[in-house]
Amino acid sequence: MKKVIIFVLIMVICLIGVYVFIPLPLPITGGKMGNVAVEYTLSEDETTISIKTKIYSSIGAIKTYKAKQDGDKLYIIFYSTFGLNNPNGAKNDFDIDITDINFLYYYHADQYDLIWQRL
Repeated sequence: MKKVIIFVLIMVICLIGVYVFIPLPLPITGGKMGNVAVEYTLSEDETTISIKTKIYSSIGAIKTYKAKQDGDKLYIIFYSTFGLNNPNGAKNDFDIDITDINFLYYYHADQYDLIWQRL
């Protein structure tokens, strides 16, 4: 019985260690995960926007984004890589189809900021 309790305690400590030292990808919203600077370039036919991101923080890197469309508005959230300062899978250039989009927002500082609008 004593061996089982010791085994369970070791497993719990290991799981807590994994949770603390290898966090899951989180949305990059500012604050402790850093701020994201966004630059964009519009294609000549205005169907694709190329977004270049840079994170201003010593911890974290961008891995991917998720987009949610609501009518002619597109909302994007950038997500960090697994772990802190993990360059595996990190990227900073994203091409997004904006054929039916008139407004493009990205999640920053706990709100969506407008970064592009079709004129």
